[in-house]
Amino acid sequence: MSHAGAAMKLTLGPLALLALSAALLHCSNASMTPTDASALLDGGTDTGQATDAGDAADSQLPALLWEYHKPNGSPNLRSTMAISNNGSHVFTGGWFGGGKLFKIAGGDGTPVWEVDKPGSFGVAAAKSSDVLYSAWDRKEDNGTLVAFEVSQYSSASATPLWTYDGLAHGYVQHSIDSQGLMATSADGGVLAVAAITLKENASTILFFRKGESQPYAGHALPSTARQIRMSDDGAVLVVHYGSDVRRIDAKTATEVTTVGVGSGTDCLGVSADASVFVHGFLKLKAYKWNGVGYDSQWEYALDGQSGAGAAAVADDNDAIIAAWDKSTTSSQEGAVTRFSLRQGNVPTWRYDLKPDASKTGQNAAWAAISSTGAWSAVSWWGTEHNTEPEVMVFRDEAPTAPYFGIDLPGSGLAVGMTHDGRYLAAVGKGVHANQSGNGGSVVAAELHR
Repeated sequence: MSHAGAAMKLTLGPLALLALSAALLHCSNASMTPTDASALLDGGTDTGQATDAGDAADSQLPALLWEYHKPNGSPNLRSTMAISNNGSHVFTGGWFGGGKLFKIAGGDGTPVWEVDKPGSFGVAAAKSSDVLYSAWDRKEDNGTLVAFEVSQYSSASATPLWTYDGLAHGYVQHSIDSQGLMATSADGGVLAVAAITLKENASTILFFRKGESQPYAGHALPSTARQIRMSDDGAVLVVHYGSDVRRIDAKTATEVTTVGVGSGTDCLGVSADASVFVHGFLKLKAYKWNGVGYDSQWEYALDGQSGAGAAAVADDNDAIIAAWDKSTTSSQEGAVTRFSLRQGNVPTWRYDLKPDASKTGQNAAWAAISSTGAWSAVSWWGTEHNTEPEVMVFRDEAPTAPYFGIDLPGSGLAVGMTHDGRYLAAVGKGVHANQSGNGGSVVAAELHR
């Protein structure tokens, strides 16, 4: 975590440096070493002339495409994000600052448009089409709720295609500025939003269809929803609440099955067709769909006082990435583990973060993985001594060190990538998550072609 207001620093793993240096050698008049290549990504300039357009493009990868940053003192905390339309845009929200849409490739870090809605702003976006959603609430200083709205947009305009007045129908938001409490299908045809009934104070999932301003169904939960994930086809919603994980038929909003997973945090990873999910706390637990219910596959516990803080499952229903918080009496630590569901509870690789004698926690905030598991990323809260970048990218080809890293001014709160692992985006806070303050960051990177 760099000091607030300082320029962000990029880090490259050995494989990334070698790949970048080899590509640079294709440029005439260029004789950059791996060190030179790293300097180029830190803001240097390549004066060599590329022999063709492909060489010019490849020589810059992996690379930060742009950054957006508002320092502490600016009410623009960015804590929620979703990548839309195969990497075309990233839609961001958070606490104050409203919604901001950015173009990833070809963008410069300037919002394409903004939704001026002070308060909690959550977002969801279709992976494969230009469909964007938001949920927003606003409270007065005395805590009185004055608005709760759900809206649909396209990238063409900040004017909603429709807006649902949840407050008028007896609903309030549920921590909607936190990642993972809205979910949509790959084409944006179905949307699920975690909400709370105003009268009964009961947790509810509201289901919407694209183009329709009223929910078509609701599903009451026994306790507060912690995380929700929707299958790509929009047929299944997986919800973690209390000590259970529930599978819901999204077409009818009815319960299919509920699995007791024990106490837990917000660590939930679900595959694209909802056939596999993992849940984490002191152990990472893996489950697989058998046609009528979920069967437990295996459990894994990291050594020491550790807890799984973030996880993701690839579309292939096999590759799993999990990030762990690990504390000792003298330092903040962490680890990233990669698993194959079929191969069992022995990690295929593991990366241990460098110990940091900080008082601020090195918590894993979010994890993302490409469709085949070849690429994965983790966002971290970071530590005061800045021993590791807040955003880490791993490549299965060389997992002994992060392939690429982005050092944010404050804590990383969410990260996402396209299905092919080509584009990455991340959001964060202007200061450490444990510190009082605000401000926020949004970054985008291209990892490969």
